[in-house]
Formats: sequence, structure tokens, C-alpha cells
Amino acid sequence: MNAEIDVISCPDRMVSLSDGKAYSVYFIDSIRMQQDLDSEVELGSPFLAPPGLIVIPELSRSAMENAIALSTTSTLSQFK
Repeated sequence: MNAEIDVISCPDRMVSLSDGKAYSVYFIDSIRMQQDLDSEVELGSPFLAPPGLIVIPELSRSAMENAIALSTTSTLSQFK
């Protein structure tokens, strides 16, 4: 599965697969996830559930590409 990741300076991404389908995903690592959860709790929202959440070991292009390459189309289609 070939994927192109639109690299921008935030964790929200659009992933375009070779079949032309595009999916909105949200990449995050465990440290950032805890920081975001702590912020949400402080604001009175005791959960974190961004659409298309994909947790990876580090926020790098290679980690993002690897996660998408290992994902199946059926997994990504849940993010539409």
C-alpha cells in the first residue's frame, strides 16, 4: 500500500493512498498524548478522543509512514 503523508506542523494529517482514497488521521506519541489528556482534564473534559487517532513511538515522518504502511485499508476506512 503506497501512501503519501502531507507533512505539516501539526499532528492532524491527510493520508492519500495509491487507490485515490484519502483519510484524516491524528498521529500522537505517548508523551504528547499524556500532555494533551492532562490539558483536557484541566479544562473539565476527562478524555481524549480525536478522530483517526494513531499512537506511534515518536512523531517523525518515518514512524508515520511505517504506521500507514502497516495499516490496512479497512483499518483506515474507520477514520472517514
